[in-house]
Amino acid sequence: MKKDMFDELVLSVKEGGMILRGEAVPSRTFAVKPADIRKTRKSFGLSHPEFAALLGISPATLRNWEQGRRKP
Repeated sequence: MKKDMFDELVLSVKEGGMILRGEAVPSRTFAVKPADIRKTRKSFGLSHPEFAALLGISPATLRNWEQGRRKP
């Protein structure tokens, strides 16, 4: 790795540490809206067991997501 790239990486890591400790504020933040799992499942026309199998989760987990008891 070139020295200038390494130095930039080190500065980034140090800045991240300062942000985590509350000594600095991030230059930008992101707000992510939670996915509407039920709407997504229905848009594919899949049943609970089919959609759960596609995602590799249990149907019970999918129901918890759709009913708002858990978040993906």
